[in-house]
Amino acid sequence: MTEWHAIPEIKEMLEAAGLADFDSLASKPIGESINKDSNGREVRRLVLSDKGEPFRFYLKRSSRVSLTHLLRMLLVGRRPMSASIREKTLIELMQQAGVAMMEPVAWGERRRFGFPRCGFLLVREVIGEEVADIYRNLSKVDQQKLFNAIGRFVGRLHKSGFYQPVRIKDLFCSAETNFEQDKIDLVLIDRETGKPWASRFSSKKCVRSLARSFRRQIREDFRMGPLTMRAFTEGYLAVIADVWAVDRKTLYRQVYSCIIKELR
Repeated sequence: MTEWHAIPEIKEMLEAAGLADFDSLASKPIGESINKDSNGREVRRLVLSDKGEPFRFYLKRSSRVSLTHLLRMLLVGRRPMSASIREKTLIELMQQAGVAMMEPVAWGERRRFGFPRCGFLLVREVIGEEVADIYRNLSKVDQQKLFNAIGRFVGRLHKSGFYQPVRIKDLFCSAETNFEQDKIDLVLIDRETGKPWASRFSSKKCVRSLARSFRRQIREDFRMGPLTMRAFTEGYLAVIADVWAVDRKTLYRQVYSCIIKELR
């Protein structure tokens, strides 16, 4: 069985581009390939036109489904989904929790005997600037403003029960951002996950999530200085305070211990 959906505005644009069926979006070499891995996941950049005006989208495909992810979802009593549909499901749940996310505009999945075989997710391009690109060009004061906002953003995620790691490269400053007015609007992208649902609040999960995020950023050669780390932590603690009474030094110690334990 094959199902796919698109919001009306995008369906018209897809039809005009000759992409009016599942196979066109799930498997044909359309647009520009910008990332592909050995697990059958691919990201392509796609430009569609509406009344002569071009708009950019990102097409995320999953041509294979991991047996591990299938079993994990079955064991917790949930319907197995392809990676693309898991991401779409998580995005919608985060949006419902008030988290600014990239916008899904079309999605689909092919199933056989009730199990997913492949899928796709088309998302609208986020209008703004990548945090990783603008950070180093900001003044020290604006860098601290930015990381205080990121800390608050991550705090809201954890408070809502979402513990997937957040890297700097996963965040955009929207076009409405204005540092002079202390208005920093962040948008989150790339939420691939094996667990597309919210969890009950847990301080241990907060620590593990922060540790994984910092480890990945260091591995990708992005290191926060003491001032930006303090700004991040102050923003994070300000949001999380009513569900977890922890001070800055204790949080540092717990996250550091978690990183060391994982490395060992």
